[in-house]
Amino acid sequence: MMNYVAVFPDGTEYFDEFTEDRLGFGLENMISKAVLKSGIKTSRYNPQTIRIEIFTLKIKDGKLVRSFVKRMDVQPPPLAMTSEEFEEEMKKVLDEIPEEFHSFIKSESWESGHSSGREEVISLAQNLISDLKPCIGLFQKRILDRSYKQVRFDK
Repeated sequence: MMNYVAVFPDGTEYFDEFTEDRLGFGLENMISKAVLKSGIKTSRYNPQTIRIEIFTLKIKDGKLVRSFVKRMDVQPPPLAMTSEEFEEEMKKVLDEIPEEFHSFIKSESWESGHSSGREEVISLAQNLISDLKPCIGLFQKRILDRSYKQVRFDK
């Protein structure tokens, strides 16, 4: 087992250990855990990265010695979506379909996704709309065809 330390820009350190044969995966996993544990977040609309330095740790002549491994630029997870941002984003998503479907999309996506966060609700709404759009288009075409036939028939 090798011991590693990830050092954040503010000097905060996160320690982990894994075998040499897992180095690539181990470092990525270590950095992911370190960033999540740190609680660092980035802006949703202007995401920033942080530079993390990684070192190995060894004891040599009774002293702890660090050896540089690599630097990684990592983008922390985004800040949580506010209620206002959620409403604004949901409005944009719903504008793609007729108003008659809005309450269905809102309630279905909220019911299925709210426990995973507002971002998940938006994603579910987008998926529902993507699935429904072809059917809505066919329905609208059929309605238009019927009204056109009725108008022509009445003349």
